[in-house]
Amino acid sequence: MKLLTSTPSVRRDDSFIRIHYVRYADDFIVGVEGSHSLAVQILNDLQNFVESELELKFNPSKTGIVKFSEKSVKFLGYEIMSPQIKGITKAIETIKSKGKTITRRKKIRTRVNMDIKKVLKRLAEKKFIRLRTSHSDHKSMIYRGTFVGRLINMDHADIIKYYNSVIQGVYNYYDFVNNRGDLL
Repeated sequence: MKLLTSTPSVRRDDSFIRIHYVRYADDFIVGVEGSHSLAVQILNDLQNFVESELELKFNPSKTGIVKFSEKSVKFLGYEIMSPQIKGITKAIETIKSKGKTITRRKKIRTRVNMDIKKVLKRLAEKKFIRLRTSHSDHKSMIYRGTFVGRLINMDHADIIKYYNSVIQGVYNYYDFVNNRGDLL
């Protein structure tokens, strides 16, 4: 059973190649299922094309090759994490169905989280929150809500509607992520 659950379901070698591409406005991500040398070649070809044909430059802080099984990838404010975590064996579940007992590996899926630091930083830049001393221990710094001075001439109902629209916008954008509750 141990050998069966540790056997990969797909053979991975240099002959197995898949390329995935996602683009939103001027941001894009390319996923390469293949060798590292192929990923380097694709990155170099993309850089040459973007610089010579489009006359644009890549952002060096966002450009690079990441081994997805070892590190998460940040894209459009999301943190995408691999289902293959090195050093961790997949959990095994036992199911009883129609009098039979079935033992199988649990499916671990790709996880998508919100980049909480980025969201908090953006809210602080827009002056909705700021770092303040915690009331509980008077030592640690936490983000807390603050007034937005540019709303001072608005009615109370309109101010509440404005804050609600900001909260609803953040909630809608991160509606499907795994760690949505951590922002509260």
